[in-house]
Amino acid sequence: MYETFPILSRADVDVGAQLQFNFNTNIVNFGDGYEQRSENGINSVRETIDVTLSLLTDADMLLVLNFIKEHSNAKPFYFTFYINETKLYTCESFSKTVVEKGRNTIAMQLRECFA
Repeated sequence: MYETFPILSRADVDVGAQLQFNFNTNIVNFGDGYEQRSENGINSVRETIDVTLSLLTDADMLLVLNFIKEHSNAKPFYFTFYINETKLYTCESFSKTVVEKGRNTIAMQLRECFA
């Protein structure tokens, strides 16, 4: 069973995100400029999301950091991006910035996982 990304206690957390789509395509070149393309597998489109959570309290920052560290890049978790459906993701990388006492920013790169 997969866990869900934690719900943060503050409703006014600033969330910035960028959604990217990566295509997995087989390409065969025939040498005369002609090429044949086809999708590679049934999950040939994968989402990558760069998420930035800012204005986090120390408690919310620790909640997110502990969750990401626990799951690392090996254990998928459910995450809902804006108005999209909930999907499985892994965290490829993350960083933490302390803006000032009690105001933190976490930037994460999430990669869609097909399980």
